[in-house]
Amino acid sequence: MKSMNASVSRMGWKRRLTVERTLANISARLLSPLELRVAVNETLADLGTIMQASPVVFIQLPDSSFDTIDELIEWPAPDVPLLPAT
Repeated sequence: MKSMNASVSRMGWKRRLTVERTLANISARLLSPLELRVAVNETLADLGTIMQASPVVFIQLPDSSFDTIDELIEWPAPDVPLLPAT
């Protein structure tokens, strides 16, 4: 039983370290990106991977209204289709 708990604990630490490294990479990438769209796409992919989520979507709303979307950037996992356009 103790061996099993140690194994589960190791897996937890390994997962936590992966998340921490990913978040550090995201922070560094977004500090001063040369191409913002590329940085956002890479960040969405990283977030989707560590959260096991797809799709991951970045939505930019204009300052003056919440009725329209200025920008939408979507990252789907490789085996998941994009959201349908409306």
